[in-house]
Amino acid sequence: MKKVLLFVSAALLAASSATAQVTVDFEEFNLEENSYNLGKTLEERAFVSNGFRFYNGYADYDGWDYYDGFAISSRNVNTFDRSNLAADQFNSCTGTGADKSKTFAVLYYSTFGGEAASITNNEGRLFTPQSVALTNNAYAFNSLTSGDSFAKRFTEDDWFQLYIIGKKNGVVTDTVTVNLAADGMLNFAWKTIDLTALGEVDRIEFSMNSTDVGAYGMNTPAYCCFDNFVSLVGETTGAKNIPAPVSNASVDGILSPEGKRINALQKGMNILLMSDGTTRKIFK
Repeated sequence: MKKVLLFVSAALLAASSATAQVTVDFEEFNLEENSYNLGKTLEERAFVSNGFRFYNGYADYDGWDYYDGFAISSRNVNTFDRSNLAADQFNSCTGTGADKSKTFAVLYYSTFGGEAASITNNEGRLFTPQSVALTNNAYAFNSLTSGDSFAKRFTEDDWFQLYIIGKKNGVVTDTVTVNLAADGMLNFAWKTIDLTALGEVDRIEFSMNSTDVGAYGMNTPAYCCFDNFVSLVGETTGAKNIPAPVSNASVDGILSPEGKRINALQKGMNILLMSDGTTRKIFK
C-alpha cells in the first residue's frame, strides 16, 4: 500500500525493537565549499555515515564520470547553467542543505539497470526510519519549469514523484510517495517527510516516475536532494553488506537526447548503449 507524502513537525515515534536514534546530516564528509563528491575514490560502492550505507554507483566510461544512487554536495548556489551541467547537477534548488546547512546528498535514480539506489545499515542491523528532509534538485527544477532538449516543461496536469520503499527480508513493508511536482506546484523548499509508515526494515530502496516518459524511460531529470535522515536502530539481522559488483559492460554506442546515434560524446546529456543491453545517461 502506498502512502502519499506527509510534511511533519510532530514528535518522532519510537519502536519497541529499536535501541538508538541516529541522524545522518552528511556534514562529516567535510567537503570544501562549493564542491561535490560523486564517488570516484570510494573503495566500496557506498558512502558510509553514522552506521548507514548510501549506495553509490560510480563508473568511468571512456574518461567520463557516471554515477547513480547518492553523491555528496556542498554546492552553494541554486541556479542551473546548461553549459555547466557536469557540476550544476549537484545544486539544490535552495542553494544549501536542510536548515541552511553546508552539506547534503544528491539522489540520482537510474532506470537503466545495475543496483537499486538504497540505504542499508553498515552493521546489518534492522532499523526503523523516522524522517528525511527532501527538496528538488536545481537541474530537475529548471527542467520542470522550462523544459529542455530531453524533457518537457511541466503543466498543472503533470507530476513528478519519488518512491521511498521499505524492505525487510526482501518483502516490501510499505512505500512513501513524495510529490516533487504535482498540480502545478513544485517543491522549492526543504520539507521533512514522515517515514514511520515503512516500519522496521533492513533496507530502503528508491525509485522515481513522472508523466514525461519516453523510449528510454523517464525524461524528467531523475534527481532530488536529501538531508537529515533520521532512524531508530535495532537488532542485528545477520545479513552482510556485500558491495555491488562493478559492471564490466563496455560502450557499444552513443545516442543524443533526441535518440539519434552520434560518434562521440557531445556537450550536455548523452545516452550510452552498453554491451549488456542496458543504457546510461551521462553528462559532459
